[in-house]
Amino acid sequence: MSYDLYVYGDEAGPEALRAAALVTGLAVEDDGTAESSPFVVVRGARRRYSFTVEPPERVEPEDVPDEITAVLLGATSLVVIRVEGSEASEVPHAIRAARRIALAMRGAVHDVQTDEVHRRGSTRQATPTRGAIVTTLDINWWVRTDGLDLKSTAETFLELARRHLPDALPRRYGRTEPLQHRWEPGRAEAFMVHLEEDEPGDAGTSWTGSGPVAYGSISSSVWEGAVVASHSLTILADALADVRYREAVVRFFTAVASRVDAVYASASVLHGAEWSGRQLWYPFSAEYEPGLGPRGVWMGLPTTPKWLSWFGTDYADEIGPHLSFGSVRRHDRSLFHRAADEPTDQADLARLLTPSTPLGQRRRLGLRWPRQRSAPEPIPWLPVEYLAVTSPRDPTTYPTVESAQILPRSLRA
Repeated sequence: MSYDLYVYGDEAGPEALRAAALVTGLAVEDDGTAESSPFVVVRGARRRYSFTVEPPERVEPEDVPDEITAVLLGATSLVVIRVEGSEASEVPHAIRAARRIALAMRGAVHDVQTDEVHRRGSTRQATPTRGAIVTTLDINWWVRTDGLDLKSTAETFLELARRHLPDALPRRYGRTEPLQHRWEPGRAEAFMVHLEEDEPGDAGTSWTGSGPVAYGSISSSVWEGAVVASHSLTILADALADVRYREAVVRFFTAVASRVDAVYASASVLHGAEWSGRQLWYPFSAEYEPGLGPRGVWMGLPTTPKWLSWFGTDYADEIGPHLSFGSVRRHDRSLFHRAADEPTDQADLARLLTPSTPLGQRRRLGLRWPRQRSAPEPIPWLPVEYLAVTSPRDPTTYPTVESAQILPRSLRA
């Protein structure tokens, strides 16, 4: 029997682990131990056994307990500290060592006996000041309405949020502002009952998240003949400067897209929203995403590239050969496209597709010097026949789109 402490965090080498574990009065029993082996820590002049530190193990996100993910995103390594046998007097020493190791790993400690989690400091991002103009990451997952089950979708969303991005869990939820219901931990059934309540002209719900997650929603379509509906998440983009948070968002994006069998999904960096202190406001000057499925009618793929894109089974084989920049990864019969490592807005993504401008020659008084030709138009990121046609934007309205020339048969209204 042993008392076990699990430390999750970044990868740390053996020397860093030993330095963190040892304080005055503690020593490693055998300093010649191989790096890949456990090391035993002894205490006092009599070198009494205290605890054992196992070598680091690499872990995948799905292997990290929800209790840890709630306070720490992106853990990649696990170190187990054991107090062997019945040496209860050594448990406090092991706990203190575990906390020091967690600090060295930028991680957290899970005491599996008490189920307590310890993490020094806060992982929460500072919220913007009231009235600040902010950048957001707007995520949309487009799904077929045929066979769409909102309760099953909600269960999937909550499961994946707990595993990858706990900030996306609802805090308050409802169909109208102000949101009428408060999320109670361990009371997901109340959320499900709310989803199943029939309200004329509405199907689905919206919520506020925690930390950088401003909004989320899942929905079906109430329009007759609708073939698509969308689920969404809006995140304050400053949080994505933290690589752990950024990669957690990417994992959540792809996991949801795969599980809900998204037709298409995107994560777009948009500027110009205003933070009121509690929620986002969108002035006319703010950037918007054109609606690709107005009234449940699918119009096609967006005219501009997005930081993240998911192409479902209706598009993957046709679109894959045309993705000429960024990284492309196959997920079963779908494709995940990441245009850049870091979140990138549409203006910078357009520059990736703009040919370099050649220099001309200008003559004056017998001299020649370079002159810049007019800037060329960006190359379409995908074949134009698959792209929805965006109409010129009226500054007082949202952008609108017209249907692409080619739509998958299953998505035609």
